[in-house]
Amino acid sequence: MKCKGYITLLVVVSCFAFSGCSNGKLTRKKAAQLIEHFYEYPNVETVSLNLNVTVANHYTTLIRDGYLSVPHYYGLMFPDMTVTDKGMPYRYSGTEGTLFATNMRKLKEVTSILFDDGNETRATVEFICVRHNITPFGYHKNYKEHDEVTYSVKMAKYDDGWRITTPNGKNYKEADFPDVEEFLEN
Repeated sequence: MKCKGYITLLVVVSCFAFSGCSNGKLTRKKAAQLIEHFYEYPNVETVSLNLNVTVANHYTTLIRDGYLSVPHYYGLMFPDMTVTDKGMPYRYSGTEGTLFATNMRKLKEVTSILFDDGNETRATVEFICVRHNITPFGYHKNYKEHDEVTYSVKMAKYDDGWRITTPNGKNYKEADFPDVEEFLEN
């Protein structure tokens, strides 16, 4: 009989513990899990470059180091700079346009949760990502190893749990840039 009482107590305590964990409250840990999944961290940060030759002076380092090339053309139209063989591994062409890999990015931590309503069903969540494995295109943007960048995202509570409501673009992965040697170090 005594054992049966302990089992009942254990079941009751377990029910409270599990219901307390799933009460729907947004915690930093839960927010971090949602963010990591939604943005598929670690991911690749990219930049779109204007390759019109008229802005070549903005890319002197990339040109000097052999990632971009300026054509020698003296016609009426201004041609585009070309991406050299050395620069091609960093290039991604898709429906979003021509992008270049600048670095890898990973989630460091959720820094704050600000509930936007009294019912705590909508929230703005701030978090920090860390840049690493900087490429020449990232150095061109003055990115540095271990740079920390703060982002924010909107979340809403639905009947089945919390979801991110901020629109999401494409999340680029290392596999999208298979020949980037900075990413091969991992």
